[in-house]
Amino acid sequence: MKSETATEKPLCLYCLRPFEASPIRRIIEKDPLLCDECLSQIEYGEKIRKIDGIHTLFLFKYKGLMKEALIQYKERMDVALSPLFLHFHQPILKLLFRKRLFVPVPSTAENMNRRGFSPLGEILENTASHFENILSLEGGIQKQNGIVDRHRKRHVSLLRKRSEISTDRIVLFDDVLTTGETFRQCIACLRQAGFLDIVGLILLDNHFDREIGFNL
Repeated sequence: MKSETATEKPLCLYCLRPFEASPIRRIIEKDPLLCDECLSQIEYGEKIRKIDGIHTLFLFKYKGLMKEALIQYKERMDVALSPLFLHFHQPILKLLFRKRLFVPVPSTAENMNRRGFSPLGEILENTASHFENILSLEGGIQKQNGIVDRHRKRHVSLLRKRSEISTDRIVLFDDVLTTGETFRQCIACLRQAGFLDIVGLILLDNHFDREIGFNL
């Protein structure tokens, strides 16, 4: 008969198989989320680039396990994956972005209704980051439009007055950069409202092998 006090192995957040993390991983991560096999499939790609003049930190390449996890999270509504995306960088992010307000790049109302949750909001909730949804995005679902038309039909606006927001120090946060159009619109909207101390944080870089659209 199994003892009730026996410690069960945790399940890998991605593959759902039981695993036992090494002592070093437990020291570094405190609460490891992935098994060693899944961990080995992550394509890190930390780098800083300027997008429209703001320094933006990228964490991963848009490939490997993080790409697949993001698709599963957003398109199959696997909300349980939300702690994964900032897990490995939490200590350094707290140091780099202390006393800053995280502002998620907004989703359209259509995407929010389809998913039933805010992907970026869920990720930030799991990191205990101070964030506010202060931007709104109007326009159709991005994948249903051609690449030219979708840019013309999407518009970012500020939901509240500048005086109602707690700080001027902003971290503009997004999950993946492809064309960068919505991210740029968010920067322009924040600047127009008077926010001048803005930095960027993007999880996955879908331009890791191209330099299109960046002011380096």
